[in-house]
Amino acid sequence: MSGAIHTVTANPALDQTVTLDALIPGSVHLARAATVNAGGKGVNVASCLADWGLPAHAHGLLGRDNCGPFEQLFAAKRITDRMLRVAGACRVNIKLADLASGDTTDVNLPGPETGEAELASLTAGLRDVGAGDLAVLAGSLPPGMPRDALARLCAQLKRQGAWVLMDSSGSPLQLGA
Repeated sequence: MSGAIHTVTANPALDQTVTLDALIPGSVHLARAATVNAGGKGVNVASCLADWGLPAHAHGLLGRDNCGPFEQLFAAKRITDRMLRVAGACRVNIKLADLASGDTTDVNLPGPETGEAELASLTAGLRDVGAGDLAVLAGSLPPGMPRDALARLCAQLKRQGAWVLMDSSGSPLQLGA
């Protein structure tokens, strides 16, 4: 029993936060600032674990076209990079931070097209997760991924003796419960 912590993010995202004085729909805005951070629920969990001094293994599907910020995050925080590189680019989530109201408006893009082949590769990459390990399946699924993908991964990890936590929504969460 190793007790390792594994996160699984099938649809990671680059979070682009744009700060505005006030968001006025239909208007042209001059941004105060803009930042880009590697994210996605499972990536964020791995990042927090690393901040707390806990080693984490990040698994998932990472678009080859814009994987640099993720690789930099993993290297800087000593997160074990177990992400599979897939064709295309990771999705970009645009966050419009309205300073006047304090509200944030999110526009989440879909991510690269995937399917059974990518799910099979992800499944194979989790075969060494073992008894006593913790696996966190988090976030949304990319386009083309079967809706029961998280349920399948959850079942496999439980058969391998891992403790599994799931944080998703909609049909992927309902099918995995």
